[in-house]
Amino acid sequence: NHADAYTLFESLNNRGTPLTAVDLIKNLLLARLDLRGDGDINYYFSRWKEVLDNLGDDYATQERFFRQNYNAFRRSVNEPFVKDDRRYPLGIVATRSTLLDIYEKIVDNEPKAFLDEISENSEIYSAIILRKGDALSPELKDRYLDLQRVQGVPAYLLLLYLHKNHDALNIGETEIASINRLLVSFFVRRNLTDVPPTRDLTRLFMSFIEEIEQNDYTGAAILEKLRDKIVSQSASDTVFEEKLR
Repeated sequence: NHADAYTLFESLNNRGTPLTAVDLIKNLLLARLDLRGDGDINYYFSRWKEVLDNLGDDYATQERFFRQNYNAFRRSVNEPFVKDDRRYPLGIVATRSTLLDIYEKIVDNEPKAFLDEISENSEIYSAIILRKGDALSPELKDRYLDLQRVQGVPAYLLLLYLHKNHDALNIGETEIASINRLLVSFFVRRNLTDVPPTRDLTRLFMSFIEEIEQNDYTGAAILEKLRDKIVSQSASDTVFEEKLR
């Protein structure tokens, strides 16, 4: 059956070119779905192809999406696995080295629910990276293009979270466009001053998502609190001016 085929493929591949983490997640997903008999495996394979089509052919983008997807929604993703006082049993943060281990556990738990979730989130991400942004307003497209130009990729995990939960957070495209303008300003300053350092950017946006969830921020409060957060982490005007000069 398909599950045996995927197992054989992985075994043979251990003696050849290493598979990517995304390849291995796909193989595990299709094997688990096939074993459970949840439907035509070709249907699930076509849905996986749609996920990758949303992300494009660049492996770096695909891997980044899976990391940022976990980091954006880690609280809800971890809920089925919490058994003691550890809030994030799957991992505090998804990195290149922990990515596969995290997603293996998620897929093993509920493969069909995982595919449904990853399909929806990859479609949102596709709009953020302007691969498939036809539904976006012209203003928001411009803001996302600006964010790309100032190398604001680490903020995509926050934008993914905001888009996914826009109804509950009471924000629309106008509010998200304002957040983007703030993020562009932040990254211009950050890239000139190197404050905060690159290694801290992912955790900066993850911690803000945690603040949103803990304090039930909605609407205009999200922009206000985000501004406070990133200003507190940014270089002063004096340092910024010095670097500009």
